[in-house]
Amino acid sequence: MPPSGSTFPLGTTTANCTATDSAGSSASCSFTVTVNLSADSPYVYFTDFENGIGAEWSSSKRVNAANFTWFSGNFGNESQTLTLTLNNLGAGKSYALDFDLYVLDSWDGVAGPDYFNVAIDGTQRFHETFSNYDGEPPVQPQTYPGSPEGGRRHLGMGVYVDAIYRKIRVQFTAGGTSAAVTFSGQNLQDLTDESWGIDNVGVRKAVEIAPVTVTVPPGGTTTFAASSGQPPYTFSIANNPTQGSIDPNTGLYTASTQCSTEDTVRVTDAGGTTADALVVVVGMLPPIITCPPNQIVEAGANCLGGCSRRAEPGDGDGRMCQVTLSQFLPLPGTLLGLGLHPITVLATDAAGNFTTCVTELRITDTTPPVINACSQSQTLTAGANCEAGLPDLTSGVVATDRCDAVTVTQNPPAGTPLGIGNHTVTFTAVDRQGNMSTCTTTVTVRDITPPVITSCAPPRFWQPERIGRRPCRMSRR
Repeated sequence: MPPSGSTFPLGTTTANCTATDSAGSSASCSFTVTVNLSADSPYVYFTDFENGIGAEWSSSKRVNAANFTWFSGNFGNESQTLTLTLNNLGAGKSYALDFDLYVLDSWDGVAGPDYFNVAIDGTQRFHETFSNYDGEPPVQPQTYPGSPEGGRRHLGMGVYVDAIYRKIRVQFTAGGTSAAVTFSGQNLQDLTDESWGIDNVGVRKAVEIAPVTVTVPPGGTTTFAASSGQPPYTFSIANNPTQGSIDPNTGLYTASTQCSTEDTVRVTDAGGTTADALVVVVGMLPPIITCPPNQIVEAGANCLGGCSRRAEPGDGDGRMCQVTLSQFLPLPGTLLGLGLHPITVLATDAAGNFTTCVTELRITDTTPPVINACSQSQTLTAGANCEAGLPDLTSGVVATDRCDAVTVTQNPPAGTPLGIGNHTVTFTAVDRQGNMSTCTTTVTVRDITPPVITSCAPPRFWQPERIGRRPCRMSRR
């Protein structure tokens, strides 16, 4: 035993042979068969518990359920720990832990919640609920997404149905040359109601991918390489929708022409282990920016102004990299006073590359002052020389400007002598920018002084001639 043609599991198995002659006499002998992992095997450890439990396990407890198979169990909330001390367990290398889980009797799934846990070197890597107790399928849900092999059925462990989940996988990276793998139940009732076991426990080399993270320009290419695990390897893009494309056999990745995108590249080996890498598609060159020409802007009612033109961006990579323009010195929306101001414009693409340029903005005031009231007409009295001096009439002018103080002048200027008659006086209101407005008024110079008689003619007498001698006439003496 076992019979001819049998296969042997990993490890050492004792085979018994019996020879019987026609008289019924017999003789027996035994020998051992040792099966080791081959040099090219993806496994670094495997056991099916058929020939016992090795010293690497914390518990030697095993069960042959209804003569079905030997497995390690059954356990409740306690732990069963596998400590691997292997020369070929490499620190920093990726491995896949595969095992069959026997969920025995009335697990309540999320209602318990009844958990099965796997921790590696003290770090929990598997934490899922399972449901069994009320038949196939169970009413209570579970968090583990898989289904048991052949449905839930009675394995002879208790009065409830049982379930076998094949090849549950937990991938991990070894922290050193040894690793402690701990299996445990959580929130379970006694062994006659809720328990578990494990079988076909294997640790295999997981596939690895390089590079793990890579940055490529839009439309660029890069090639991923797979190692370890079990060839052949298949490359794919794990996210959906994909941003680029990859050759499933060579690992040649071609990026999309869009900037600031990502793809997760996944390699899968023949054993089903996977490894992921991240591709980040970014622009490598800063954007091109054409700064707007220098600009002159008329100040508004509050004597402030702002920039109204935008720079024109371009993509330095010649790809479809979205470019964002922003004015950061001074901040957008800032109103500026009169004068010349440098404006710095920033162009940033989706990859974070940036370019700046500087343009000039001049805020001007070309609006003349408003004369609200002009000086009233004036009447002046001429003096001894028949002239009158023009007074300063600017105080009678009311003028305002939205930006500056206003200076009012008059022409002719104050003090100018004016002759008798009407004269036009022009007032000019000027702001600091040289903008001006004018108004006029009339100044009249009058002579209201009567003449002075300095001498009068002497008296004169008139004597008419005698009547009858000649006509009467008058003569001046």
